[in-house]
Amino acid sequence: MAATIANNVAKSVSREVTRYAAPVATAAATAAITGAVQNSMQQRAINQAREVEQRRELRDLYAKLAICCYIAHADGAVTDAEKRELDMIYREISEGYSNIPEAKNELTKIYNNVTPDFVFVEGYMNMANPDILASFLTLAEAISRADSSVSENEDRCIYNIKKYLTDRTGKNYLRNVVLKDTSTDLVCPGCSATMKLDKYNNTLTCPYCGQTRYVEVKYT
Repeated sequence: MAATIANNVAKSVSREVTRYAAPVATAAATAAITGAVQNSMQQRAINQAREVEQRRELRDLYAKLAICCYIAHADGAVTDAEKRELDMIYREISEGYSNIPEAKNELTKIYNNVTPDFVFVEGYMNMANPDILASFLTLAEAISRADSSVSENEDRCIYNIKKYLTDRTGKNYLRNVVLKDTSTDLVCPGCSATMKLDKYNNTLTCPYCGQTRYVEVKYT
């Protein structure tokens, strides 16, 4: 009899424990699941915000590579020293932003353009932060000197970039640039019409007979 009573008490206690413990366990499980979902959503939001920031950074870095390629290809031949600089820039950006699917394709398009004109480069510069662009000037000038000499075409490309930054920001990035031939008038030697100045290529062009002349610049 005693054994039967004890057994019945044990069953009763077990039922009561199950009755009250089940909701507690369910609540704990729900809380754990809710916490996991919240953490996952929070991490996703962080990742999305970081990706937006990376894409913004990439706009600046595309312009950086475009500017450097523009300078390196200016004289029609890329030296070994210039190529090493371009390869390093390409590799650093590509590896640093490998999680952005289109980054490598865009970088490759810029890198493989062996005849980048200013219009091509300007397209990337227009999407970049002008203050960041200004910081690339020193690198661009270093690349132009990578082969121990600066060609006339490289000089002109540096001028184009400085002129662009001056026009876009209102800051005078041309303060160390002077015209070598400031006394030249705008009269075309071919047909006597008024020649037009290309502010980026620093050339005078006649709209009638097509004669073009480069107004040289130098750096002080």
